[in-house]
Amino acid sequence: MACPCFGEVSLPPHTDLSRGDFYQNASSTGMTANRKMALENLHRRAAGVITGFSDQLPPYQQTPAALVEEDFVLGVHRNIDLFIKSMVTGVEPSDAELEPVVALALTRHHDGVPLDSILDAYRSGATLIWSRLSEGSTPDEQEILIAGAGQLMRYLTRITARIAVACTQAPASDLPDRDDTARTVAVALLRGQAPQSWSLAHLPPLASRYLVITICPLDGDAGAARALYQRLVAIPGALVAPERSTWTALVPQQTADTDGQRTLESVRTQLEGARDGMLGSPPAYAGGAFSAASHAEIPSAVEHAHLICTLNQIGESTQTLASLDDVVFAYSVATAAAEVHTRYRQISAVLDGHDLLRATLWTFLDHSCNAQAAARALHLHRNTISYRLLKVADLSGHDPLTFEGARVHAAARIAEHLETHRSRTMASLPVGGTLQGKGPAINA
Repeated sequence: MACPCFGEVSLPPHTDLSRGDFYQNASSTGMTANRKMALENLHRRAAGVITGFSDQLPPYQQTPAALVEEDFVLGVHRNIDLFIKSMVTGVEPSDAELEPVVALALTRHHDGVPLDSILDAYRSGATLIWSRLSEGSTPDEQEILIAGAGQLMRYLTRITARIAVACTQAPASDLPDRDDTARTVAVALLRGQAPQSWSLAHLPPLASRYLVITICPLDGDAGAARALYQRLVAIPGALVAPERSTWTALVPQQTADTDGQRTLESVRTQLEGARDGMLGSPPAYAGGAFSAASHAEIPSAVEHAHLICTLNQIGESTQTLASLDDVVFAYSVATAAAEVHTRYRQISAVLDGHDLLRATLWTFLDHSCNAQAAARALHLHRNTISYRLLKVADLSGHDPLTFEGARVHAAARIAEHLETHRSRTMASLPVGGTLQGKGPAINA
């Protein structure tokens, strides 16, 4: 195989084949103007289907989305381009043209995605795109789709066969097996279960205490996200359990590091180092960390770390990887009783329709309740700020110019952000629909 079996693969941006020479020279192949136009339209529509593609068809459940989504979409574009080109020219793609697509699949396989899942993604993706193209197609387009069904099957058979052969012929390496074993042990500990003895035989001895870290990548730079992920798994003794949208890692703590602070600082330094080298800046991510003093405390620490990560995502920490100390006030809001959350919603609701008052209040809170600083930020006179905040007090019953009133409004804003974020949050949601962490309430 000419394709690299493991390592990073730089897939070139998909070619806009609809403007390629083979379209311009289509008449020399005997193609009619109507068929050429229909193929161009199908090509354009197929590219449009890919918008939001990963939301409609999550590519791989076993691998964090940030590692694969960008490359996944590029791979889909590449396959569409090659297939449409073959329909226009009547010439099957060469091995050299297929090589980047096969190499990309090998990278996914190296990331821990089973071969069956990779091949299923091809079949499911082709079915989704084909069905979308069939909807509302013109008679000329429908004729092309019907006539091209057999050609599509041949293309899928060829590309999936090459991927299967490449994956099975890849050089033997103990890295995927070791990663799989570490993942198995991590999942067991996160669930509060004892790891199986066979898995422990292939790993260094487990630590007595761990710093539990939850990380959620926030952008679509797959290469940079992979660099961050590799930094995480490279930490000595770290056990990482990747999921669809987050990574949960167990990082060993030294016995003397009772609160995990030194371990946290070390992890921050190592993850920050992902900006070095060829990949450039690290991806944006939000993280939460919580120390587990024993294996029995790990499941509870996971819930704490997830909630801290969520609070970090909504902007409640200046640290990219936050600890409880970084979000202690926001944590106390998130874990308040349902009745308190109801009152927070009522306080926030009184400002609905009063956008100027809400913007003034939030700017005031963002500037440490300094009216002069808020006035400068909004290019207003200080008296205007005071007047608007008095209006907020009249509407809500809580004066933001007082310490207690400011705390109430700050808490209500956090609760509002949590409610807005809850569809994407990694914190636990109770049955009643109010976002509330499961950890013990912390009074700030």
